[in-house]
Amino acid sequence: MHIKSSRLATVAAWAAMLMTGSLAAAAGTPSKGVLKVTDPGTGLEIRVQQSKPGEVSIELGDRHLMLRRQLTAGRLETIITTPSEKVSFVRDAGGLTVTTPRGRVRLSSVDPAAGDTAVALLGQSAALRQAVALLARVRLADASPIGHALLFTRAFLLSMMGERDAALAVVRTARADLQTPRVVQTRLGDGPGDCWNAYAKEAIAAFEEYEDCMKNVPWYSLFGADECTAIYDMRAIGAFSWWLSCVGLSGASS
Repeated sequence: MHIKSSRLATVAAWAAMLMTGSLAAAAGTPSKGVLKVTDPGTGLEIRVQQSKPGEVSIELGDRHLMLRRQLTAGRLETIITTPSEKVSFVRDAGGLTVTTPRGRVRLSSVDPAAGDTAVALLGQSAALRQAVALLARVRLADASPIGHALLFTRAFLLSMMGERDAALAVVRTARADLQTPRVVQTRLGDGPGDCWNAYAKEAIAAFEEYEDCMKNVPWYSLFGADECTAIYDMRAIGAFSWWLSCVGLSGASS
């Protein structure tokens, strides 16, 4: 499958909104709550919050670095903060806006120079490199969709760094984990069987679409790679949001 670059952002946004809206409605009443999980790899607390179906925030970090992602209707924001730097990525139906202390750029198919500008800005970001290194140490991937959500995040950031092969490797690792038979747990581990199966099906579909899309993008095109990532990323985190609603995050914490 090949999707034209000019249409990818719209496809990604609509896919996320349609999926999280329709599937979350089927999950039942909106869930409200906060889930806190300690990652065995980093020893850090991962905080997940959902105020209503289709929206979710996830954050991880300490006083040296804080990483936060927030999904709302058709908008996905990623913020990396260190004592000396703040970097943000805002994806909406119009495209991706990259903001660093050194400048801001909106990736666009009508502005080829925007990709070069983004590469220059992000190439100077120590915060971006630190966030990718931190996520590489996370060991929740095979425990629950929370770990997968952080794998999704790592692939997105690698893509923004121009590390396409590394991003694809992360995606393939996550897909392999999802396709591994497992004993379904209860509560907020893997969740009830029906929830897990529906989540895994949607996430795997997102992985496959991402890989297929990337095959048709020139290696030097940051905009093209970002547009592929948009489809994968918004569908994947949308699936995570739906899973939270399905298993019932309301009042959960640990």
